[in-house]
Amino acid sequence: MHYKSRTIGTRNSIRTILKKCKDNQQREFYIKATKKFGWTKDVLIHQIENETFEKYLLKQTNPDQVLPEQQKKLAHLAIKDHYTFDFLNINNLISFYG
Repeated sequence: MHYKSRTIGTRNSIRTILKKCKDNQQREFYIKATKKFGWTKDVLIHQIENETFEKYLLKQTNPDQVLPEQQKKLAHLAIKDHYTFDFLNINNLISFYG
């Protein structure tokens, strides 16, 4: 009995990726991930539909390494932990230090 591999071939994966992905960065991500993890065609389609690429980007917090200088400051502001409780109108009532 001949065993057929469950991983998709390069031709099928590239065809699926080209059809379902929006841009070159997204395509590159899925090509590398398919090769690295040995995804089947069904798994690849599921990963694309599940927006794995977008979720991966959202988890990235290394703007110093990947962004141009002019966008680094904005990126730091976007990922900075900042809590504002102004809507509670308790600024004068509570002090964390005394």
